[in-house]
Amino acid sequence: MRGRSYALKVCYRTSQQIRRAADRLLPSVLRDTDGLEDERRGVISVFDGPPPEVKSLADVAAETDLVRQTVTAWLDDGIGPHEIGLFVRTPQLVVRARAAIAGLTGEGEITTTPMSLAKGLEFRAVAVMACDEGVLPLDERVCALVLEYGGDDDQAIAGLLHDVIEDCGEQHRAVVRATFGDRVADIVEGCTDGVPDSEGVKAPWRQRKAAYLAHLRDAPPDTLLVSACDKLHNARAIAADVRSIGDEVFTRFKAGREGTLWYYGALLDVFGALSSG
Repeated sequence: MRGRSYALKVCYRTSQQIRRAADRLLPSVLRDTDGLEDERRGVISVFDGPPPEVKSLADVAAETDLVRQTVTAWLDDGIGPHEIGLFVRTPQLVVRARAAIAGLTGEGEITTTPMSLAKGLEFRAVAVMACDEGVLPLDERVCALVLEYGGDDDQAIAGLLHDVIEDCGEQHRAVVRATFGDRVADIVEGCTDGVPDSEGVKAPWRQRKAAYLAHLRDAPPDTLLVSACDKLHNARAIAADVRSIGDEVFTRFKAGREGTLWYYGALLDVFGALSSG
């Protein structure tokens, strides 16, 4: 609704426990699609419920198994299929939610939809899945940060594509250059800290990160802006997860807590030195 003059402070559809969990993930001020800012402090919920469970899983197969077991338990407890919702970040991920419930009783009545369509819907049981790195938050957030900090169109495009070579392989290097031009390609390559070989294997983590830190010290301004926005985006996501689930978040990272904190501390030193130099 456009033109709303004030933010609603009483929540009738979300339990106090879920709202509190969301409070640990979200900033106190949110900007909506019209660019209007809402103050979140002082929001209350009118009912209680079980606290949300957060699980970190090794791969898609493990996630599918857990979601299937969870939905099966809900059905066994007497929750109707039409009272269950499975939510994902984008329309493309709906197929992953459907795969997790394939063959279950009443699967056609279970709602599987992007999060953006959840507003106004009510369920007795909800699961949010496919929250992979780069999906929640979306890599689009890096692009938005680049623009927020004064970046131009080429830098914003590079922000959107910054991980494509290191995540998807060497073959995408030429595609990015041919499609978006030399400047975008140079920035994306400058943000790449390691490329998987033909078997999908990268160099050891510490070796790659040390090389990337050394590379940043002589990197051009285009690369530094996009790289800094990427790392800021990642750091904010990690901090939000720490507030939500504590140090368990570091089990997702190959380097664990100690290595992750070393890397982000080293990044802070590099970017700090360059900004003051």
